[in-house]
Amino acid sequence: MKSKAKSRSHVRKLAFTLVELLVVIAIIGILIALTIPAVQAAREAARRTQCANHLKQIGLAMHNYHVAHKKLPTNSIMFLVNDKTYPRYHSYGRGNYVVALLPYMEQQALYDDVMSSCSVIAGTISSPETQETCPWYKQVPTIRCPSDPAPDGYPAATLPGVAKNNYMISTGDWPEAHMYRLRDSDALKNYIDNPRSAFPMRTSSTYSTPNKSLTSVSDGLSNTIAVAEKCVGEIMGTTPSAGLNRKRSMISHHSSVAGGENNIMVNPVESGIPLECRDVKSNSEGLLSVNATGEAGGVRWADGIASFSSFSTILPPNAASCTASSAEPLDRVLSSASSEHPGGANTLRFDSSVTFVLDSVDTGKLELNAKNKGASNYGIWGASGSINGGESSVVP
Repeated sequence: MKSKAKSRSHVRKLAFTLVELLVVIAIIGILIALTIPAVQAAREAARRTQCANHLKQIGLAMHNYHVAHKKLPTNSIMFLVNDKTYPRYHSYGRGNYVVALLPYMEQQALYDDVMSSCSVIAGTISSPETQETCPWYKQVPTIRCPSDPAPDGYPAATLPGVAKNNYMISTGDWPEAHMYRLRDSDALKNYIDNPRSAFPMRTSSTYSTPNKSLTSVSDGLSNTIAVAEKCVGEIMGTTPSAGLNRKRSMISHHSSVAGGENNIMVNPVESGIPLECRDVKSNSEGLLSVNATGEAGGVRWADGIASFSSFSTILPPNAASCTASSAEPLDRVLSSASSEHPGGANTLRFDSSVTFVLDSVDTGKLELNAKNKGASNYGIWGASGSINGGESSVVP
């Protein structure tokens, strides 16, 4: 009997009590909670690296283009087809720099499709094309950042299926306006060319700005930014509304930008205070209380209009963006780089090196107008964007 009692006692000593079990579960829960952020951080680090690699490939394609053509692409590419029977309102030099680089990114077939397409760049399909064959619906993986979670039609599909772009060309420390507002009118001869960027935005059948070469980047290829990230737009259409995300929209009809509705002829040297755009308030989720349009930031992968395909080194990464227009973002824009990487955005230099620039980068005197020559008013960030400011300071 004593032996059996001892055996039962020994068995009881090997069992877990409820308290012990709860302690073990709690410890496991704590370990999991500690591990998840580390896993998420590791995944984001991998996405950021992949994003940087995409920029590197764009840089190499740009250099290969330069070798072949002895010049850089413009951000105003003319398409080969210009049949007025088609609704080709985008044919007035509206293709962006990505279109020019396609053959140097192993996308020759897509380039051929773009050049012969009869459909509208915004997504309207003309027969005999279908959504499967239309080039505006074909996504190039190299121009999407894996950290940007925006799915097609985010958050409301006004452009369902149209391919997107996360990588914008630099307009330097200059708020840019594309020539599309003027089309082929005689007014285009008075268009104000951007003296601070290597990528002209005026190519038409009547008046054009010549392509520039790498020699125009007199501040140094390793010192000057060519391309940067921007989050895909909200894609809410062109009607301005409040509550849009700061990084995915364009604040409408804002005095911080030179010009106004239908007027891209106002010189940024004479008008526009960037500080006023930077100081627009948003809530803790980054949502704006003022009217903005979400049809911006790469919502159409091939569209060269400034709000869809460019950024300026004026306001810091992840700041607000503003336009002089009250509706469609066709006029002059103050477009900021942005990303879903914590604390900043990846940028591509003209020497094909990639640098991560922090939101806290020095932006100098944002209360001043832009400059068309000399050192930038906008600190180290502005100096890193202008191609010919003569500055020695660059983003580290």
